[in-house]
Amino acid sequence: MSKTLLLVRHAKAEFDSPYGDHERCLTGKGEHAAKKLGKRVSAYVERVDLALVSSAQRTQQTYALMSERLTVAQARVDEAIYFAGVGDILDIVRELPEEAQCVILVGHEPTISGAGRALAEPCPAAAAIAFGVPTGTALLLSAEGTWADFAGAQLTVIEHGA
Repeated sequence: MSKTLLLVRHAKAEFDSPYGDHERCLTGKGEHAAKKLGKRVSAYVERVDLALVSSAQRTQQTYALMSERLTVAQARVDEAIYFAGVGDILDIVRELPEEAQCVILVGHEPTISGAGRALAEPCPAAAAIAFGVPTGTALLLSAEGTWADFAGAQLTVIEHGA
């Protein structure tokens, strides 16, 4: 059975916050980009079974604005994503519930692009993200099989557009 994973880098956030990095909010441009990204992603996926979102303010805002255009069955904030490296994200993916066919994970760079490269089959799109992805970008990965062996995925890079 086919599985679809959307790895999303949060939209453009303010440079600093008096409350620390965790509390940085989206800028006005970031809010607009998150809405547009949600619209773009909705053209690729009809339904999201599970959304996992970093505990950072900017990722939660990105997800909230994107999800206005998506049908999401279940969503949860996962503090581990805020601190996660590529290996941690790969572990999260391998432990996803098998009944979930489509999962969205909203996090941070350089982890999102690193996990995307690790899970994608070698292709021009994977090479294009070798140095990271811009804010407000989704990596759509699709592969046959289970989450436990999710690898060699077809990769599509979805940006919010101008």
